[in-house]
Amino acid sequence: MLSRSRTVHSSALFAFLGSFTLLATGILLVGLFVSGRTIHGTEISLGLLVAIVFSTFFYSLYKVCTQYQLAMGDFKRTSSSKLIQSLSVVLLQLVLFGAQSGLILGYLAGLFISVIAIWPRSILSRRPNRLKFSGFLRKYRNFPFYHMPASFFAALSSNILIFILSYQFNLAAVGHYLMAHRIVSIPITYLTTSIGQAYYSEITKSDANVAQITENLATRSWLYASPIFLIFLLCSEVGFQFFFGDEWRESGHIAAILTPWLLISFVTGPLSYIFPATGNQRLDFLLTILIFSLRVSGVLLGGMTGNFQMAILGFSAFGSLSLAIYSFFIFRTAGSGKAKSLKLSVLPLAFFWLIYLLAEELL
Repeated sequence: MLSRSRTVHSSALFAFLGSFTLLATGILLVGLFVSGRTIHGTEISLGLLVAIVFSTFFYSLYKVCTQYQLAMGDFKRTSSSKLIQSLSVVLLQLVLFGAQSGLILGYLAGLFISVIAIWPRSILSRRPNRLKFSGFLRKYRNFPFYHMPASFFAALSSNILIFILSYQFNLAAVGHYLMAHRIVSIPITYLTTSIGQAYYSEITKSDANVAQITENLATRSWLYASPIFLIFLLCSEVGFQFFFGDEWRESGHIAAILTPWLLISFVTGPLSYIFPATGNQRLDFLLTILIFSLRVSGVLLGGMTGNFQMAILGFSAFGSLSLAIYSFFIFRTAGSGKAKSLKLSVLPLAFFWLIYLLAEELL
């Protein structure tokens, strides 16, 4: 159980980060307007700029609310809000798909709904002790300086493929990717959130062997998830065609290309709770930038071929690599040795990529 002091600290954290997020979003909004109205020579509407900025705001605010609810032990609301977020984003992006800026507006609306779902209604009734509040801010003074930029890069990273593909290819190609990624990500997101909360609860116990818990969870995730993702890899094209119609068979093939990246996302998702549990936001921020950079590089390199599927393959390959690096530092943060961390991060993923390449050749 959380002590009263920790409850007060969590309330202070929520109030402070919420205020800082609002301030940083306002600064970012002004910066975007001052910097110009074009990206790569393409004019951007005022509404799109506002949508991008407030998507960052609501993503950051959602992360703050999640952190607060985890500290309060309200895992049920966190899980349900994540499911609501995934469903809302998918449905709204599909509905607004044909409209100008429809994808980012759908993402924004979905985030807003998820913030409402997770908002801790008791926070307004809590009045943190001022002395404890100021001491808490000194102790965690670096948190907001890494949290807000990390939230921005994470939000942008989640949608960067959509923006790049929109410039490089036609809207129909983006629709196939959107259908594949968003539909498949719903169950994965819900499962990783639920498992992650259980993991967070275990590693924050005073007598927890964090390294052993982390290694055991990763090993079981690889063993149990790999066969399921392998079946999905082999059957995704037929499955999409059967459930959604012949015109969506291409989405099934895109989903197959994304399978290795989705698998390691499933494994590392719950383990990423190690960073808020240990207060290591600076490392998480730097790794978020690395993930963003590698994802963008993969899409651009693949897109240079002029082949849509190569762009998706670049995203999947470089995204997998970035998450392998991310998981390595997760194990190191948990206290695992270098050899063990490297083994759990790289070997299962490399083996699954080998299976994927063999399947592409034989099928």
